[in-house]
Amino acid sequence: ALTDYRHAVRYLREADLKDELADTTNNEAFLYAVMGRQYNADSLIEDALSLRRELRLRFPLAMSLTTQAAIHALLGRPDEAIHPAEEAKRIANELNNRRALGLATLTLGQAYRMQGDRAKRGSYNIESANRLFSKAVAALEEALTIFVTDDPQEDQVKEPMRRWQALNELADTYTDWAYALATIGQAPVDAGAKRAQAIALQLQAADIADSFGLTRQALDTYDDLAQTYADSGDLSAAREWLARIEQAIPPEYRLQPGGFGKIDDPIDEYWLALGKLHLQRAIWTSKGLDETLTVAGKDLLLEQMMTEFVISVAYFEKFSDVAPRLRETLAAVYRRIRPLKGERLDHLRDVVRQVGQTYNVVPKRLLLVIEDMAGLSEEEAVQ
Repeated sequence: ALTDYRHAVRYLREADLKDELADTTNNEAFLYAVMGRQYNADSLIEDALSLRRELRLRFPLAMSLTTQAAIHALLGRPDEAIHPAEEAKRIANELNNRRALGLATLTLGQAYRMQGDRAKRGSYNIESANRLFSKAVAALEEALTIFVTDDPQEDQVKEPMRRWQALNELADTYTDWAYALATIGQAPVDAGAKRAQAIALQLQAADIADSFGLTRQALDTYDDLAQTYADSGDLSAAREWLARIEQAIPPEYRLQPGGFGKIDDPIDEYWLALGKLHLQRAIWTSKGLDETLTVAGKDLLLEQMMTEFVISVAYFEKFSDVAPRLRETLAAVYRRIRPLKGERLDHLRDVVRQVGQTYNVVPKRLLLVIEDMAGLSEEEAVQ
């Protein structure tokens, strides 16, 4: 897709077709954000916005503002997403365009949800987090009323994929809210209620994705269901949803001893889904460390955890070497090995190297995370 967009941009510039150029540049910018390429995404969306302001086309301008907000969200900058999403929403309301309004509101809700989720890192207290999550729910419920597929009213936009997105994002909001309530809010009962709401919404989202053949979206929701059930303490149900991910992805995509197989025209999202699956397993394994009393038991769990992390990172790098999920995974590794010292860190480094050799992947980034803990030079860490 990126190659085709680049070729299109070249011809459109030569032909001076500014409206089509703005549209193509807008899409190219979003694709770069999906891949995690921040500079390219930011530069191109600014180009698209500049062209659309020059042409004085308000509906396309609203769409590009929504794309800019979505790019900020994808790249982990929710604060910067609020203004363009609100501006897009204002223009859509003035034009009475329901689809543009739905997309802007959906993106605004995502930004509020991501802001609230920062409470787990100490950015907000529980009162502020509650306000942000409430704003997210209001925006996403508004978007959901627009993107329905079973309402005969003329002002509804019948896009199953967007309805899935609104349901999925609303479920994510309740999941993150539950985490905040259970940790900084010290309200486990309220957290349980929010998780129950999340699961109900995720099941609806999965049903829509399955019904309309939205494979990538279905895999995303399966992963979310696994996480929410695990947070609720139901590991049996969580494992069932992860199993559905494995069943849905052709076996040739799986990393095997010796490396990745050759696929002529791969579906890149399958790498992403498999990376998330192994990330879940790594995190579940790490949670068992606090419950294991013996040294040998802890060492075994640490080895299993790092094996899952190596495989997860290999999948994410297969998707994109700068994918946001890759950054999140490395941060998760750092948090989980931070308490370790000396010989145990040395042993984990040996485990990572051995797993890399077995699967014929180069886990350099994981080795560099261990370097930060062990105080090694970069050369010592990766040699």
